[in-house]
Amino acid sequence: MSVCSRTLFAMVLTALCACATTQPAIQRAPAAPPTAAPTLVKLSVIQTNDVHGRLQQLPLLGGYLHNLRLARERDHGALLLLDAGDVFQGTLESNRSEGASMVRGYDALGYTAVAVGNHEFDFGPVGPASLALSPNDDPLGALRARAEQAHFTWLSANLHDQHGGPFPVQQVQPAILLEVAGVRVGIVGGTTADTPKQTATPNLRDVSLAPLAESIALQVRALRARGAQVVIALVHAGGECRHFGDPDDLTECNPDSEIFELAKALPEHALDLIVGGHTHAPIAHRVHGIPIIESFANARAFGRVDLTVDVSSGRAVEAQIFAPHTLCLDELGTPICTHESYEGAPVTRDAKVSTAIAADLEAASAERSRPLGVSVVSEVTRSSTAESPLGNLLADLMLKAFPGADAAFNNSSSVRTALAPGPLTYGRI
Repeated sequence: MSVCSRTLFAMVLTALCACATTQPAIQRAPAAPPTAAPTLVKLSVIQTNDVHGRLQQLPLLGGYLHNLRLARERDHGALLLLDAGDVFQGTLESNRSEGASMVRGYDALGYTAVAVGNHEFDFGPVGPASLALSPNDDPLGALRARAEQAHFTWLSANLHDQHGGPFPVQQVQPAILLEVAGVRVGIVGGTTADTPKQTATPNLRDVSLAPLAESIALQVRALRARGAQVVIALVHAGGECRHFGDPDDLTECNPDSEIFELAKALPEHALDLIVGGHTHAPIAHRVHGIPIIESFANARAFGRVDLTVDVSSGRAVEAQIFAPHTLCLDELGTPICTHESYEGAPVTRDAKVSTAIAADLEAASAERSRPLGVSVVSEVTRSSTAESPLGNLLADLMLKAFPGADAAFNNSSSVRTALAPGPLTYGRI
């Protein structure tokens, strides 16, 4: 190789090396920091009350709950499902099993807790007798069986035994503390002072009631001391309001109702929410700084409050109160949601709930259609305010059932439906 060639080769090699050494290094993105837990958590509290055995409504309610649960999963929140009592009494679907069918439905829906209502005592001992009339009868037998069956917790802080000790049904607790979406939530239960006047007295022989406000306040202090960041009172006690819109406008509410008195008896902001029932009336208001919800009765509607909790400070910073949401109906009064949407999605009946209660609905339907071998020739009318043919017939039947009795008395307002002409079935009676 000539001198010129060697010189040219060296110059090219030097240029290539220079290019290699001046190329920029590959830039790598820094590792993403671990996702931090959200500071604000939304808890949607859904409430029912005084469902009174409306078993057939539960799959429809489940459709709304399904949509809301998905919404809370998307924003890392949670749903709490609570009922304010009087679950069982009122329909063949529930009464024929002493409420066992309702517990199956509630378990399928995913209830967290249920308050003990006055009508939870109606069935008395397990079996056909509805009153505890002998010393060997367990007046709390049916309630005890339902409490043992349930996967949710029954709550009442003011129910005690007759000596003021713990309530005789072990599964009924005064309060619970649980963690939901990283938030420590305390729930305390309560039962209306009306209970001795609105259920069968023999079934309460082992039961006493303490004052509601004092009992709730005691449990609230205990829950806060145990670290509860949110505390909810779930009580079978209620009130009534006739206007929604501004939750702080109480001009259309009954100020002397039991649930309002409870709120006013507690320190302001002691509770984050009161879930009520018993009066079959709507409430979606704030009293003494405490949101209160109640939503009619018979599974006609559900109540809702969205609590936004700042987990760093350990307190609820916002409560959005919704008016009671009525379950959809078609023109025949049959629950169906062809055009209904909730949380941005269509509402469909919950298949899991339908499966859980299918046998109960089928058995009740068969019993309802059972013929009694009697035909009504002309309508037997009723009245809530005066003597009526149907009221007299029922009084005569009571005397027939108890031959040793001298007289029979009937509450006319308990006769709800006239007997129309035609063959009589068990369901019509």
